[in-house]
Amino acid sequence: MKFIIPDSFEIAGRTYEVKYVKKCTDCSDDVTGQVRYGAGVVELVKNIEDCDDATNVVFFHELVHSILFAMRENPRHDEKFVSRFAELLYQAIKTMEKEENNG
Repeated sequence: MKFIIPDSFEIAGRTYEVKYVKKCTDCSDDVTGQVRYGAGVVELVKNIEDCDDATNVVFFHELVHSILFAMRENPRHDEKFVSRFAELLYQAIKTMEKEENNG
């Protein structure tokens, strides 16, 4: 299944807009994505060289942060956990299949 990053999404009644940027707001150059909770914005750095998988994993990383924020978890989330969870979630969604005769 090909995943397409949405223009926006909602979590716990809050809408987040997805924006492609050259550089994330107030971040170092090596940051490829961030959630700005107050603004309801997910920023993704998108370069010509980026492959879809890399950008999609960054999106899922920020999505996991958004979910944890909605759950009122510590906003300084464990980046190792968030990264691994996002990678596995994206892998599961990307490889989902639906057989025609399977309801």
